[in-house]
Formats: sequence, C-alpha cells, structure tokens
Amino acid sequence: MQTVLVSVPVALVDVVEGLFGLFGRVVDRAGARGLEAEVHEGLKEVDRAFMSACVRQKAREAVESDIQEVVCPHCGQWAQLLKAEAKRHMVTLRGRVDYRRPIYQCSQRECRKQRAPFDEELGLGSKEHFSPLVQKKAARAGATLTSYDLAAKDMRLQAEIPVSEKQIHRITERTAQRALALQDEEVRHFGRPATPERVVEVQERPETLVVEMDGTCAMGRDGVGHDVKVATVFGLDARAKTGSPGKERPLLLRRAYCGTSRGIQPFRAMVWALCVIWGIRSARRLVVLGDGGDWIWNFSRERFHFTLADGTVEAPIEILDYYHATENLTKGRDAIFADPEGKPAKEWYERWREAIWEGRVGELIEELEARSKRGTSPAKRDELRVRAQYFRTHAARMRYPEYRAMDLPIGSGAIEGTCKNLVKGRMACVGQRWGVEEGIERMTALRVRIFNERYDDLWQTPADRLAA
Repeated sequence: MQTVLVSVPVALVDVVEGLFGLFGRVVDRAGARGLEAEVHEGLKEVDRAFMSACVRQKAREAVESDIQEVVCPHCGQWAQLLKAEAKRHMVTLRGRVDYRRPIYQCSQRECRKQRAPFDEELGLGSKEHFSPLVQKKAARAGATLTSYDLAAKDMRLQAEIPVSEKQIHRITERTAQRALALQDEEVRHFGRPATPERVVEVQERPETLVVEMDGTCAMGRDGVGHDVKVATVFGLDARAKTGSPGKERPLLLRRAYCGTSRGIQPFRAMVWALCVIWGIRSARRLVVLGDGGDWIWNFSRERFHFTLADGTVEAPIEILDYYHATENLTKGRDAIFADPEGKPAKEWYERWREAIWEGRVGELIEELEARSKRGTSPAKRDELRVRAQYFRTHAARMRYPEYRAMDLPIGSGAIEGTCKNLVKGRMACVGQRWGVEEGIERMTALRVRIFNERYDDLWQTPADRLAA
C-alpha cells in the first residue's frame, strides 16, 4: 500500500489514525462479505471523532477568548464569568461529543440566570443535549409517523440515534410551538394590505387560482371531536399543458395548505394570507370549490367578492363539488324508491346524474318538486323538498359543462385528501386524544409546514430568514 506524507493538525491525529486503521482492517479481510457494514460502523467512529475534534477546538477558542462578562438575555444586565471550563455534552448525528466551555451568571440578585454563549451558537438550550440536526429529524418523525413510539423506533433505525418516546414527544411539541408562532407571524405579515411602499412578495403568479375548503375533526382529551378547518390553494396555468394526448389539462402549479382549529375568523385570515402568497392579486380568475357547507360560500362572498370604483363587483367562480351533488341526488332517490338498489331506482339515478353532469339542474329541481307533491308520506315529501332546495340554492355553482370547457376542476378530491392526510393521518389514530391549542393546533401547524415543504424554516434563526 502506497502512503503519502501530509501535515495533520494535532487535533485530527486520532481521526486520521482511525481512518487508516479502518482501511487496514477492510483490505485485510478475506473476501468482501460484510464489507459495507464494517465500513459503515467504522466511519461512524471516525465521524464521531472528527465532530468531537471540531467542537472541542471551537470550544477551546471560546475559553481562550477570556471574555469576563456578557449581557444577560433575561434582564439585560451584565452576567459575570462563573466558570471558565464547565463540562457539557451534545448528542449529534455522529454520536455523543463532550466538551468544556465558559458559563456566565447574571450579577443581579433578582435574576441570577446562567448563560453559555457557546451552547447558544451550537443551537442548544440550557437543558437540551440533542443537536439541532437530531432535533430536526426527531420532530419530523414525531409529526409524520402515527405515534411517538414509532418515531423513536424510526430514529433508532434510520438515524441510529437512541431517542426515547418521551424525548420525541418533547422535541416535537417544542418544534410545533415554534411552527405555530411562525405561522401566526406570517398570517399577520401577508394578511396586511399592500401599499406602494410595501410590496408583498409572492410564491407564484398563476393564471387561475383555485381555493378548496372543507372541515374535519380531531378527538380532544375531553372526549369531544374538535372541528379543524382546512384549505388547499393551487394555481392552474393554461399556457402550459400536461397529460396524455386528448386529455390535456392546464399545468398545476404547486399546492399549498393551511388549517386551524381556532374557528372561522382565524381560518379566514389564514386562507387570505395563503392566497396572497400564491398570487391572488395577479391571477386572472379565482375559483372557490367546496361542498354545500354554508360557511364556505359565506366566506367566499365576504372575502373574495370585490366592489370596484365604478360599482361593479368582481366575484370568483364558485363550483359545487360534483360528487357532493350526486350524493344529494342519492338521498333524493332513497326518498322516492322503496328499493334504492332496484332497477327503476338505478335508472332514475343514472338519468338525473347525467342531467347534473350536463348542467340541466333546472329539470332536476322540477322533477324533485313534482315527486314531492306526490309523496306518500310527510317525511318523504319533506326530504324531497329539502333536496330540491339544495339544488336550487347551488344551481349557479353547478354549470359543469362551462367549467369543463374552461379546464377547471369540478371535484373536491384535493381537499378531501387534505383532510385525510394533513389532519386525520396523524391525529385520528386509534386511542389518540389531543389537547386543543397545545395539541391539535400546534400539530396542525407543524404538519402544514411539512406539507408546504417549508419545514427547514423552523431551523433558521430570524436573521437567516431575513437574509433568505
């Protein structure tokens, strides 16, 4: 084996010797069976030694700086040097690292809080031993897997770091609290009116902006299901097409999500901020798609209808989810026929489902009203009147041939999937109960951050975010 003489810093001698020793063991093996595992385990030790050398070197610089006092972050007064080389350890992705660094104590009798600036540079709290990268992986596992126990097992398997279920829980909750605070800050920032002096930055400039809204629930510790309203926003651009020949559709620009359990007013502010980020002010048209919930259409009327200076009103294209419409048709069929699965019932349903698809809602309303008058019982007559009123209320939102010609979506599958994956996928697992603000709201905020591919923002300092 050829060797090359190089100058190695004293702090890295153990690292280099470990690397050479590993190489020697591997090349002396009989065959290659198990080679990858041995290299992997050996490099973990080399990595740990290298990380330890780097941390200790930087800690040594902090000790040698001989700074005698720093500002106390709690009261703003001076904190005096308490111990020049206090012991501390950090658990990194490379393993445990032990080091010594200076710590300071506030001189004010009412405060007396301690501070370790070097720990702060590493991203460690006063009682936190896991490095930010370990915390980042642990919190993501805690938010995406169905339990903290599975997240702990995943950390041991994937990151090869022993993190307990309780530690995963604690790290995830603290990260979720940060996610909620950052979310509230962004809603305030993007929800404010734009001015010539304050230009609001946007993520996309779509030709068509689509907003889908719905509600789901998560079980609270009080044994009550708590409402969680969610929305997905995405852009469509007909200038670029996707899909196979004959089935082309406008290019879908990235989806974004939001959700809250705080009620309709905070949800409205959240949706508006998300629409601003996604280019509502520059979009040529806005589409609001949802089921028959009155709160969706009230929201659309109050937030997305704009009165211009000349008195004209710009309104979004409101679309009732086609599949919810057919569900109401099913309820009408069940009120008419004694055997909903019989041939006459099926033929009736298919005929009027086709009428809905073709936009002939007026004919369906006449059919339901006529059937209502001939109903054999008060309950059936009332049910058919309710169905007729449903279609009358939403007739203007059921112009499906027009929407298809405009390449607009008519089904709310996107928001149904959002309810299932964003909320229920983590918070509706067997036996789970959540606090409202500290549980449902924070976990929703954290998962929204992950779904929107903005999880890394949580691990940036405010200065880093401003620089970005």
